[in-house]
Amino acid sequence: MEYQLTPERITKVFGVCFLLTLGLLLIWFVGYLVGDDIAFRIHATMFEIDRREFALVMYCGMALLKFAAVVFFLIPYVALKIVERQAG
Repeated sequence: MEYQLTPERITKVFGVCFLLTLGLLLIWFVGYLVGDDIAFRIHATMFEIDRREFALVMYCGMALLKFAAVVFFLIPYVALKIVERQAG
């Protein structure tokens, strides 16, 4: 079976990667809401941080993941869609 890497397939890959990253972000957010106390206790004993620092790390981590999803998956997806529209 021959596999051809076409712009349409690359576009689909970027779209799926973006959706999977958003799914991971949603799981992280819900996990943080539901298991905040447990996660804080585990990490506080390992890293000696207070609740404010833990919340800041979680918030910054989620923001970094969202930024990476937009930069590495959504922008290339939109750019490829624009190119496909202009070409076809």
